[in-house]
Amino acid sequence: MKVKVGQLKAHLSQYLREMEASGEPIEVCVRERPVAYLTPIIEDGGKENVPPPELVKSLAANGIRIAQWGRKMDDFVPTPRPAGDGKQIENSVVAMREEKDW
Repeated sequence: MKVKVGQLKAHLSQYLREMEASGEPIEVCVRERPVAYLTPIIEDGGKENVPPPELVKSLAANGIRIAQWGRKMDDFVPTPRPAGDGKQIENSVVAMREEKDW
């Protein structure tokens, strides 16, 4: 089931009841672009709730990673981004003040 963030915020309890009844995951979208999946907890004798492999591959193809609660993603290292124009780091407040014609 696809739902936009605003609809999910406004009717969260309704969507959670529907998800619990049907067992179908909820795909959360921002401007028609999926950003998250909410999946129901499956109680099956203490086994872990593992997403289907095809879902993991589909998400990985879109640059979305899945982490299980309480587990570290050891190979994940965020990419640092340079400030400003990417060539030099500058204080944006100082730069704006220097451009201002007082």
